[in-house]
Amino acid sequence: MSEPQRYRVLCMEDDAAQARLMQKCLELEGYSVDVVLDGLAGLIAYSEKMYDAVIVDQTMPLKSGLDVIRDMAARGPLAPTVMVTGTGNERVAVEAMKLGVSDYLVKDPEGGFVQLLPMTIGRVINQHHLMMEKRQTEEKLTLFRRFSEASVQGFGIADVKQCIQYVNPALCRILGEANLAAILGKDLCEIFTPESWREQGEEIIKAVVQNGEWTGEATLLSATGTAVPVLQSIFPIYNEQGKPLFFGTTVIDISERKRIEQELVQSQKLEEIGQLAAGIAHEINTPIQYIGDNACFLQDAFSDIKALITLYGNFLQAAKQGEVTEELIREVETKRNDIELNYLAEEIPKAIQQSQEGVERVASIVGAMKEFSHPGHREKQDVDLNHAIQNTLTISHNEWKYVADLVTDLDPQLPPVLCLPTEINQAILNVVVNAAHAVGQALREGKKGRGTITVRTRCDDDWAEIRVEDTGTGIPESIRSRVFDPFFTTKELGQGSGQGLAIARSIIVDKHGGSIRFETKMEEGTTFVIRLPIHGNVSIKRSAETKVPSDLAADWSVRSPIPSSFHPVDLGGETILETAGQNVTP
Repeated sequence: MSEPQRYRVLCMEDDAAQARLMQKCLELEGYSVDVVLDGLAGLIAYSEKMYDAVIVDQTMPLKSGLDVIRDMAARGPLAPTVMVTGTGNERVAVEAMKLGVSDYLVKDPEGGFVQLLPMTIGRVINQHHLMMEKRQTEEKLTLFRRFSEASVQGFGIADVKQCIQYVNPALCRILGEANLAAILGKDLCEIFTPESWREQGEEIIKAVVQNGEWTGEATLLSATGTAVPVLQSIFPIYNEQGKPLFFGTTVIDISERKRIEQELVQSQKLEEIGQLAAGIAHEINTPIQYIGDNACFLQDAFSDIKALITLYGNFLQAAKQGEVTEELIREVETKRNDIELNYLAEEIPKAIQQSQEGVERVASIVGAMKEFSHPGHREKQDVDLNHAIQNTLTISHNEWKYVADLVTDLDPQLPPVLCLPTEINQAILNVVVNAAHAVGQALREGKKGRGTITVRTRCDDDWAEIRVEDTGTGIPESIRSRVFDPFFTTKELGQGSGQGLAIARSIIVDKHGGSIRFETKMEEGTTFVIRLPIHGNVSIKRSAETKVPSDLAADWSVRSPIPSSFHPVDLGGETILETAGQNVTP
């Protein structure tokens, strides 16, 4: 076990007997004491060593105590210094205090002042340490404030009751509020949109309590009432005893990023629609062609039947007048035989049925395309995932029909999933087209014949799971870690942008709080597994009144990334933070 620190004291006293008495008295209290008997020697000793405290007698040979203190002060900040004198000269005392002397003692004839030295030295050392800590705190506080005010990242602090105590200018700009006072004192949940807090409030609190930090995308409410998408972190700030004092939050405005992402998704969607256009045109052309052929057949049949009906009319009229002739009967029979009435009676219903099926097929393709390409809603809504998958398979039919057979195993009990429908359509399409390309690649390389693509859905507690299985060549181990990287593709130049799976991952993970992974075996195929939370980003109902339970505050044990020794202090009319302690790095 290490010994307690011994403070070093320099004692300048020209009376040797009194100097020994002062030295013994201080050493009995644990101090390490060096003694010099004149001012010049004292000044030399002070310049050669670091002392925690200095005792300076006013009257000394070679250099007076006041002159020694002047020289010491000229070299930099004084160590904690106590001047002793037997004269009690008030002018000298005032001058010494002006130079930075910490205390002033008057010698008494009985030497009682010596008994006061240990307590006085201890007090001035402690005062000096407190002053140094305060100076360091002020310097660090100044650095913190400058950093906070210059930062383009929003920063705010709320107390454990979620009352906002400080925000920096960047957060004011993000919230569209020029008046700082309009934000201070608000409840933390008030800066969120009601929908965002209702969905994420309990999740945030649970993450902070259990993990010491929550980081995710949220939507804040600006002063103008508009929603501002942000990337936000919320974490507890602890004191040195580990007790949580505040919430800290960092905020980055991602409005521009969201706009670019939306444009990228829409652009990639249009690119894919363009790539699918030829196949879709073919898919529509086939039913349209037999609709047209059947229409021509029906037109010719109608002309023949119309002529026969005319003859039947003539025959009926003649019968009424009793003028039916053999020639009229032969004419009717001949016409009936020429148009093959029995054949028409059999084929016309088939032509009508085929035409109806063709119309339904075209309507199905057009409807699927409309649902897929529609810009959609900005807010999540309940979606029939099975129906969305069927639409996606319809518009991608030409991508896979020549290389693979399709098998669907869609769970009829799958409940509606809260999501952004058009973006989920996009993600599923990207994965299905990727599967078709993988099977097609295996077919072109002659490694396998016609393949199979299987799409399954199932409900797993609060999660919806989609599995897209292909019988392609599998994913080589060397590129498995890059499958979801933007712009990464194994296709030939001009045949793939490398954005499909990257966008699918962004939609599934970042926008829906889900997950996407794959299982693959070389020469056997790959299965992509998509999991979506059925109720949105969280699986439990959120409350707008969610608060941090006070009884959980003491259970927080994960340290915050922000220094633990920040305390509130009023500075320039604003509530900011003050640091305490010597190891704080703003």
